[in-house]
Amino acid sequence: SSSLQLAEMLTSKTIGWGAADAAAADLWYASTEGGGVYVSRDDAQSWEVAAGSLISDDGRAIAIDATASGVAYVATSTGVLATDDAGRTWTERNQGLPATGVQDVGVDGEDPARLLAATADGLFRSTDRGLSWSQVSSGLPAEASFHSVATSIDRPQLWYAGGIGSVFRSSDGGATWDEIGSDLPAVPILEIAFHPSIPTRVLVATAGRGVWTAGQACGDAV
Repeated sequence: SSSLQLAEMLTSKTIGWGAADAAAADLWYASTEGGGVYVSRDDAQSWEVAAGSLISDDGRAIAIDATASGVAYVATSTGVLATDDAGRTWTERNQGLPATGVQDVGVDGEDPARLLAATADGLFRSTDRGLSWSQVSSGLPAEASFHSVATSIDRPQLWYAGGIGSVFRSSDGGATWDEIGSDLPAVPILEIAFHPSIPTRVLVATAGRGVWTAGQACGDAV
């Protein structure tokens, strides 16, 4: 069947990211290295190619709008793609973003119009659902490269961003930043997550140097 063929196609890819729609339990997205983005509407039982030719090479990170079903964003090597109909159609939202592409993208849990994008040329922020972007520089080093962003579920104004060997924190929705983790290995911070039962504890995944954890200050790696 076509669903089986699509499932076999998906299993032949290297899955980079997966995300479930917070408002629709059966809706899933998966991004692949070199194979685009796929969407499932039956709780991952079958998959279909999302976005057609818009995502032909890679889909990097996937961010879900937790306030509205079917709204998602994908970071790609060319920028950010957005859907508001559960992956059936996608639009490019790259105005103001660098040509180097986007490594990670996040959606504010309190204000879904506010997005944050990590790029090789710095952090970029949108306040209009990605229609336009502006670079954030307050508190950040010049010419810094970023690989990951994450927002706190319990405190939506609290954002974290991972660079190379450093973690930065914003308490005002990404407008200004402070460096809080500079004792990490000098490698890219690929992923930032929050401990499921200890929301003040931050987990940091590095490139080839393991996962590091820190307490409330996110400064003392153990």
